[in-house]
Amino acid sequence: QELAPRRGDVVLRKVTSSAFASTGIDVILRNMGIEYLFITGQNTDGCVLYTSIDARDRGYRLTLVSDACITLDRVKHKAILALYRANW
Repeated sequence: QELAPRRGDVVLRKVTSSAFASTGIDVILRNMGIEYLFITGQNTDGCVLYTSIDARDRGYRLTLVSDACITLDRVKHKAILALYRANW
């Protein structure tokens, strides 16, 4: 219940690896004047990475919250975090 959407929350249905590829998130964030994003989520080596790259390509400033991301393979998780630190 603590994570359930509340009145006024924006809820998007993401069906691709990147949230930017299959939702209207870019338009919504720009209309809200959002420039900075905190990235969290499942599949550090998939959805988190692809959404981060797409957000950066669109000019957003990002913070990847490393202890709020996860994937099944810890080696891949650490590798993506290292890649992120080295590039962004």
